[in-house]
Amino acid sequence: MSDQALTVADVHALQRDPTAEGRIGVLSKIVSQMEGQALAENEQQLAYSILEKLAGDVEEAVRSALAWQICNSPMLSPELAKRLARDVASVAQPVLQHADCLDDSFLVEVIKEGDEDKQIAIALRPEVSEDVSEALVDTESAQVVLNLMRNEGARFSDETLDRAWDSHSGSSEIVEAMAAREGLPGELVERMVFKVSECIRKNLVARYRVSPVVLRSLVENARESVTMQLIKPLVAEGANLESLVAHMLLSNRLTPSVLFRGLCSGDLNFFFHALSARGRVSLANVRRLAIKGGDKGLRALLERSDVTGSITLLFETAMEVVRETGYQEGSAASRAQFQIAVLARLYREFNGDEDERIQELLLQAFDGKSDELIGQALEMSEDVPALERLAS
Repeated sequence: MSDQALTVADVHALQRDPTAEGRIGVLSKIVSQMEGQALAENEQQLAYSILEKLAGDVEEAVRSALAWQICNSPMLSPELAKRLARDVASVAQPVLQHADCLDDSFLVEVIKEGDEDKQIAIALRPEVSEDVSEALVDTESAQVVLNLMRNEGARFSDETLDRAWDSHSGSSEIVEAMAAREGLPGELVERMVFKVSECIRKNLVARYRVSPVVLRSLVENARESVTMQLIKPLVAEGANLESLVAHMLLSNRLTPSVLFRGLCSGDLNFFFHALSARGRVSLANVRRLAIKGGDKGLRALLERSDVTGSITLLFETAMEVVRETGYQEGSAASRAQFQIAVLARLYREFNGDEDERIQELLLQAFDGKSDELIGQALEMSEDVPALERLAS
């Protein structure tokens, strides 16, 4: 046993020491020895008794020190955790945020007590269940919901996400946090896009005299740009992506320019789902025709999807780059390289084309890309050997 073993003298010191610092010193000694498994069985019983005593200490600083030192320790029993969690927020916070021995029903009870600091602590737990998330959203506290939305370990039902949006869609911070989450239901994504577009429209009307035709075009482009940003977390999740695409189709938002944006961004999963929905062709057949069917197969899919006219040349060129590079959705690096390659090819072949539809779609392909990526694409477009290597 260590020379620092817990003794009855420590208990006496705990009782007679008038300072919080002295009692915290005994606490640190106990925690150190218990975590190091340096205590005999009788000493462990004594240590737990001291912890219980400290949990009821008159000094808040002592109770807070106790909570911070054992909040994620196996020494923390469910009973002691609940006692600390019922304490004032400064004591309860570390336990509510870190202790894994607190069950959902208890956490919901604490949430309903209405202490915002405690609610935020629960929202920051490494894992938050759907039931606990629902209770947190029901508080309607913007700070609670913001912390919850930023927590990657929080899980939500679709209904809870809808309620959060209904209550907090006016908060730019919460909207941004929600947009960054993975697994959003398709209908909610569409509502988010509409809200963002509505804000843009109001600002334009308030600041400038813009003709209705130009305003509608600006808002639609903005909506499509935001749509493509929001669907990125969904592209790897077939069910959610299918729901989003179906909803966009019903609301007339699955436009040719949205399809082209997705293709040029490397979001092939979205592009194939969109063609499947617009053309009422099975997803398996869409993939087969687009990849293995060459220009003829893609042209048939586009015609079936009512994407016709001169712009089909842009789609065919972009898909040629997909086939030549063997691109498949994967890492951010491979996506960036594909975007550079496809933009370079499109710019080289169609820049200066007098067809307005082609020029408009070409601008859509470049929209939302970083200056660095665009610069690399333009450099490649002038480097004929690089483009030839791409095609080889």
